Amino acid sequence: MGIQTALDSVAHAPTIVDAMRAADDLAFEAARDPGARTLRILDRAMSGQDELVVVGAVHALAGVLDDEAGRILVRLLSDERRFVREHAAWALGSGLPRSDAVGRLLAMVVEGGFAGMLAQRTLEHWSGAIATALAIGIEERCSVWATPVPAPGSSRPSAWCATRSQTGRWCARPPIRPNSTPCAPPRSPHSASGPVAVH
Repeated sequence: MGIQTALDSVAHAPTIVDAMRAADDLAFEAARDPGARTLRILDRAMSGQDELVVVGAVHALAGVLDDEAGRILVRLLSDERRFVREHAAWALGSGLPRSDAVGRLLAMVVEGGFAGMLAQRTLEHWSGAIATALAIGIEERCSVWATPVPAPGSSRPSAWCATRSQTGRWCARPPIRPNSTPCAPPRSPHSASGPVAVH
């Protein structure tokens, strides 16, 4: 079929369901022909106005086993369009860990919302392979304060501790020891309890 033909099929699909099916074909073609031309076509498509085409291109890029493809996905974590940042965070989770994405993914986790959930999911997938880089990123991102705050849905302040990020936003996480003051940093990035936004 070819990468350009597959991309055109997404753009001209009559329904969303058809576009999703065409996006699967696009991902297959990108993985089958992961050359410079494919990267150039996908990169150009991601700057367009058709959201379905953009999303399809982002996920197709994730299937390209190439360092340049990974760098493009990392760059998209800073895109001004929210949906692009969300899908880039999601797509990165299907590939090999990238230490250059950790800082931006952690920033999305601290920010919270749907994008934060997707970013946390990707970091959890990567945590076994880049545990050290992830731990360093967390330490650089947050400075721990001793102020206890309630856990979501709980009235027990001692259960959680507040963490303030470099951006001034607050997140909450469980301490290692419930009665510890101040809160100790997480023992391991494998913890299932990720930061929860506190506004």
